[in-house]
Amino acid sequence: MIAEIAHEINNPIGCIYGNLQYVQKYFQGLLKIIEIYEKEISLPPQISESAAEIEVNYIKEDLPQLLLAMKIATERAKQLVYSLRNFSRLDEVKPHPVDLRSCLDSTLIILNSRIKNKIEVYCDYQEVPAAVEGYAGMLSQVFLNVISNAIEALEEKDSKEKREIRITTEKLNEKWVVVRIADNGVGITQENQAKIFDAFFTTKPQGIGTGLGLAISYQIIVEKHGGKINCYSQVGKGTEFVITLPVKFSLPAAAPISV
Repeated sequence: MIAEIAHEINNPIGCIYGNLQYVQKYFQGLLKIIEIYEKEISLPPQISESAAEIEVNYIKEDLPQLLLAMKIATERAKQLVYSLRNFSRLDEVKPHPVDLRSCLDSTLIILNSRIKNKIEVYCDYQEVPAAVEGYAGMLSQVFLNVISNAIEALEEKDSKEKREIRITTEKLNEKWVVVRIADNGVGITQENQAKIFDAFFTTKPQGIGTGLGLAISYQIIVEKHGGKINCYSQVGKGTEFVITLPVKFSLPAAAPISV
Protein backbone atom coordinates (compact mmCIF):
# COMPACT_ATOMS: atom_id res chain seq x y z
CA MET A 1 0.00 0.00 0.00
CA ILE A 2 2.82 2.41 0.88
CA ALA A 3 4.57 1.64 -2.40
CA GLU A 4 1.38 2.28 -4.39
CA ILE A 5 0.66 5.55 -2.57
CA ALA A 6 4.25 6.71 -3.09
CA HIS A 7 3.94 5.92 -6.79
CA GLU A 8 0.67 7.83 -7.13
CA ILE A 9 2.06 10.85 -5.27
CA ASN A 10 5.25 10.79 -7.31
CA ASN A 11 3.43 11.40 -10.61
CA PRO A 12 1.90 14.84 -9.79
CA ILE A 13 5.02 15.86 -7.88
CA GLY A 14 7.14 14.97 -10.90
CA CYS A 15 4.86 17.08 -13.09
CA ILE A 16 5.15 20.10 -10.78
CA TYR A 17 8.92 19.72 -10.36
CA GLY A 18 9.51 19.26 -14.08
CA ASN A 19 7.45 22.33 -15.05
CA LEU A 20 8.81 24.73 -12.44
CA GLN A 21 11.93 25.38 -14.51
CA TYR A 22 9.78 26.41 -17.48
CA VAL A 23 7.61 28.66 -15.32
CA GLN A 24 10.76 30.38 -14.09
CA LYS A 25 12.10 30.70 -17.63
CA TYR A 26 8.79 32.14 -18.93
CA PHE A 27 8.63 34.60 -16.02
CA GLN A 28 12.13 35.86 -16.73
CA GLY A 29 11.18 36.38 -20.38
CA LEU A 30 8.01 38.31 -19.53
CA LEU A 31 9.88 40.38 -16.96
CA LYS A 32 12.48 41.31 -19.57
CA ILE A 33 9.76 42.49 -21.96
CA ILE A 34 8.13 44.58 -19.22
CA GLU A 35 11.46 46.23 -18.42
CA ILE A 36 12.01 47.04 -22.11
CA TYR A 37 8.53 48.60 -22.33
CA GLU A 38 9.22 50.70 -19.25
CA LYS A 39 12.47 52.01 -20.74
CA GLU A 40 11.40 52.53 -24.36
CA ILE A 41 7.74 53.47 -24.12
CA SER A 42 5.91 56.00 -22.01
CA LEU A 43 3.12 53.98 -20.44
CA PRO A 44 -0.42 55.40 -20.58
CA PRO A 45 -1.84 56.50 -17.19
CA GLN A 46 -4.32 53.61 -17.17
CA ILE A 47 -1.53 51.02 -17.44
CA SER A 48 0.58 52.83 -14.84
CA GLU A 49 -2.36 52.88 -12.45
CA SER A 50 -3.03 49.15 -13.00
CA ALA A 51 0.66 48.36 -12.46
CA ALA A 52 0.61 50.28 -9.20
CA GLU A 53 -2.60 48.57 -8.16
CA ILE A 54 -1.23 45.04 -8.58
CA GLU A 55 2.18 46.11 -7.20
CA VAL A 56 4.27 45.09 -10.19
CA ASN A 57 7.54 46.09 -8.55
CA TYR A 58 6.76 43.90 -5.55
CA ILE A 59 5.85 40.98 -7.84
CA LYS A 60 9.21 41.32 -9.62
CA GLU A 61 10.98 40.83 -6.29
CA ASP A 62 8.64 38.30 -4.69
CA LEU A 63 7.81 35.90 -7.51
CA PRO A 64 11.39 34.55 -7.91
CA GLN A 65 11.41 33.84 -4.16
CA LEU A 66 8.05 32.07 -4.41
CA LEU A 67 9.31 29.91 -7.28
CA LEU A 68 12.44 29.04 -5.31
CA ALA A 69 10.36 28.10 -2.26
CA MET A 70 8.14 25.93 -4.46
CA LYS A 71 11.19 24.20 -5.94
CA ILE A 72 12.64 23.48 -2.47
CA ALA A 73 9.27 22.20 -1.22
CA THR A 74 8.90 19.95 -4.26
CA GLU A 75 12.40 18.56 -3.79
CA ARG A 76 11.46 17.84 -0.17
CA ALA A 77 8.32 16.02 -1.33
CA LYS A 78 10.36 13.99 -3.83
CA GLN A 79 12.74 12.99 -1.01
CA LEU A 80 9.80 11.91 1.13
CA VAL A 81 8.35 9.81 -1.71
CA TYR A 82 11.76 8.19 -2.23
CA SER A 83 11.92 7.44 1.50
CA LEU A 84 8.46 5.88 1.48
CA ARG A 85 9.35 3.73 -1.53
CA ASN A 86 12.56 2.63 0.17
CA PHE A 87 10.75 1.92 3.44
CA SER A 88 8.00 -0.07 1.71
CA ARG A 89 10.35 -2.75 0.44
CA LEU A 90 9.41 -5.15 3.23
CA ASP A 91 8.53 -8.07 0.98
CA GLU A 92 11.98 -8.54 -0.52
CA VAL A 93 12.71 -12.18 -1.21
CA LYS A 94 16.47 -12.08 -1.66
CA PRO A 95 19.11 -9.98 0.09
CA HIS A 96 20.76 -7.29 -2.01
CA PRO A 97 23.29 -4.45 -1.51
CA VAL A 98 21.95 -1.91 0.99
CA ASP A 99 23.23 1.64 1.47
CA LEU A 100 22.97 2.11 5.24
CA ARG A 101 23.37 5.87 5.00
CA SER A 102 20.46 6.08 2.54
CA CYS A 103 18.29 3.96 4.89
CA LEU A 104 19.10 6.20 7.85
CA ASP A 105 18.58 9.44 5.92
CA SER A 106 15.26 8.17 4.55
CA THR A 107 14.10 7.31 8.06
CA LEU A 108 15.02 10.78 9.35
CA ILE A 109 13.04 12.35 6.51
CA ILE A 110 9.97 10.30 7.46
CA LEU A 111 10.35 11.34 11.11
CA ASN A 112 11.21 14.96 10.34
CA SER A 113 7.89 16.36 11.58
CA ARG A 114 8.54 14.84 15.02
CA ILE A 115 12.16 16.00 15.12
CA LYS A 116 12.29 19.52 13.73
CA ASN A 117 12.55 22.51 16.04
CA LYS A 118 12.85 20.42 19.20
CA ILE A 119 15.56 17.76 18.74
CA GLU A 120 19.11 18.10 17.40
CA VAL A 121 20.23 15.19 15.23
CA TYR A 122 23.94 14.59 14.64
CA CYS A 123 25.00 12.11 11.96
CA ASP A 124 28.58 10.86 11.79
CA TYR A 125 28.78 8.45 8.87
CA GLN A 126 32.30 7.10 9.09
CA GLU A 127 33.79 5.07 6.29
CA VAL A 128 31.90 1.82 5.81
CA PRO A 129 31.40 -0.37 2.74
CA ALA A 130 29.23 1.42 0.15
CA ALA A 131 26.68 -1.36 0.56
CA VAL A 132 26.13 -4.30 2.89
CA GLU A 133 24.04 -7.27 1.90
CA GLY A 134 20.59 -7.43 3.42
CA TYR A 135 17.00 -6.18 3.16
CA ALA A 136 16.67 -2.39 2.85
CA GLY A 137 13.00 -2.28 3.83
CA MET A 138 13.51 -4.35 6.95
CA LEU A 139 16.56 -2.37 8.06
CA SER A 140 14.63 0.87 7.51
CA GLN A 141 11.92 -0.55 9.78
CA VAL A 142 14.51 -1.24 12.50
CA PHE A 143 15.94 2.28 12.25
CA LEU A 144 12.41 3.73 12.36
CA ASN A 145 11.57 1.75 15.52
CA VAL A 146 14.79 2.67 17.33
CA ILE A 147 14.79 6.36 16.39
CA SER A 148 11.07 6.66 17.22
CA ASN A 149 11.82 5.27 20.69
CA ALA A 150 14.65 7.79 21.05
CA ILE A 151 12.28 10.63 20.15
CA GLU A 152 9.75 9.45 22.74
CA ALA A 153 12.47 9.22 25.40
CA LEU A 154 13.53 12.79 24.60
CA GLU A 155 9.94 14.05 24.70
CA GLU A 156 9.79 12.95 28.33
CA LYS A 157 12.66 15.30 29.21
CA ASP A 158 12.20 18.82 30.48
CA SER A 159 11.61 21.00 27.41
CA LYS A 160 14.31 23.43 28.60
CA GLU A 161 17.01 20.75 28.48
CA LYS A 162 18.99 20.01 25.33
CA ARG A 163 17.60 17.07 23.39
CA GLU A 164 19.79 15.25 20.91
CA ILE A 165 20.11 12.06 18.89
CA ARG A 166 23.50 10.90 17.62
CA ILE A 167 23.75 8.42 14.75
CA THR A 168 27.09 6.94 13.74
CA THR A 169 28.24 4.23 11.38
CA GLU A 170 31.62 2.56 11.57
CA LYS A 171 33.54 -0.37 10.17
CA LEU A 172 34.72 -2.92 12.74
CA ASN A 173 36.69 -4.99 10.26
CA GLU A 174 36.31 -6.46 6.78
CA LYS A 175 33.31 -8.55 7.89
CA TRP A 176 31.28 -6.35 10.23
CA VAL A 177 29.83 -2.83 10.37
CA VAL A 178 28.12 -1.06 13.26
CA VAL A 179 25.29 1.47 13.45
CA ARG A 180 24.94 3.33 16.75
CA ILE A 181 21.81 5.31 17.61
CA ALA A 182 22.10 7.21 20.90
CA ASP A 183 19.93 9.73 22.71
CA ASN A 184 20.28 11.75 25.91
CA GLY A 185 16.74 10.99 27.01
CA VAL A 186 15.33 9.66 30.26
CA GLY A 187 17.01 6.25 29.94
CA ILE A 188 15.80 2.73 30.71
CA THR A 189 15.99 0.93 34.04
CA GLN A 190 18.14 -2.19 34.35
CA GLU A 191 15.03 -4.25 34.97
CA ASN A 192 13.37 -3.09 31.77
CA GLN A 193 16.55 -3.40 29.70
CA ALA A 194 16.35 -7.15 30.17
CA LYS A 195 12.84 -7.19 28.66
CA ILE A 196 12.85 -4.63 25.86
CA PHE A 197 13.28 -7.22 23.09
CA ASP A 198 10.46 -9.40 24.45
CA ALA A 199 7.28 -9.42 22.37
CA PHE A 200 4.46 -7.29 23.82
CA PHE A 201 6.63 -5.74 26.51
CA THR A 202 6.07 -2.00 26.75
CA THR A 203 6.31 0.73 29.36
CA LYS A 204 3.82 2.91 27.48
CA PRO A 205 0.22 3.39 28.67
CA GLN A 206 -2.32 0.83 27.52
CA GLY A 207 -3.47 1.52 23.97
CA ILE A 208 -0.39 3.60 23.12
CA GLY A 209 2.31 1.01 22.43
CA THR A 210 2.12 -2.56 21.15
CA GLY A 211 5.43 -3.76 22.56
CA LEU A 212 6.33 -5.24 19.16
CA GLY A 213 8.70 -2.62 17.70
CA LEU A 214 11.92 -3.78 19.34
CA ALA A 215 10.91 -7.44 19.25
CA ILE A 216 10.49 -7.20 15.48
CA SER A 217 13.76 -5.23 15.24
CA TYR A 218 15.57 -8.00 17.11
CA GLN A 219 14.11 -10.60 14.76
CA ILE A 220 15.13 -8.61 11.67
CA ILE A 221 18.71 -8.01 12.82
CA VAL A 222 19.46 -11.38 14.43
CA GLU A 223 17.33 -13.87 12.53
CA LYS A 224 17.06 -12.19 9.12
CA HIS A 225 20.56 -10.70 8.88
CA GLY A 226 22.68 -12.77 11.23
CA GLY A 227 23.65 -9.66 13.15
CA LYS A 228 23.37 -8.42 16.70
CA ILE A 229 21.46 -5.62 18.47
CA ASN A 230 22.39 -4.43 21.96
CA CYS A 231 20.96 -1.76 24.23
CA TYR A 232 23.01 0.23 26.75
CA SER A 233 21.17 2.69 28.95
CA GLN A 234 21.44 4.68 32.15
CA VAL A 235 18.46 6.31 33.82
CA GLY A 236 18.64 10.07 33.49
CA LYS A 237 21.56 9.89 31.05
CA GLY A 238 20.24 8.32 27.89
CA THR A 239 20.22 5.19 25.75
CA GLU A 240 22.34 3.77 22.96
CA PHE A 241 21.37 0.99 20.57
CA VAL A 242 24.28 -0.76 18.87
CA ILE A 243 23.39 -2.66 15.70
CA THR A 244 26.09 -4.93 14.27
CA LEU A 245 25.64 -6.23 10.74
CA PRO A 246 27.66 -8.58 8.54
CA VAL A 247 28.97 -7.05 5.32
CA LYS A 248 28.30 -10.26 3.42
CA PHE A 249 24.95 -11.92 3.93
CA SER A 250 25.09 -15.51 5.14
CA LEU A 251 22.88 -17.44 7.53
CA PRO A 252 23.67 -18.78 10.00
CA ALA A 253 26.34 -16.15 10.59
CA ALA A 254 29.23 -16.35 13.00
CA ALA A 255 28.71 -14.43 16.23
CA PRO A 256 29.67 -10.77 15.64
CA ILE A 257 32.41 -9.11 17.56
CA SER A 258 31.28 -7.66 20.88
CA VAL A 259 31.13 -3.86 20.80
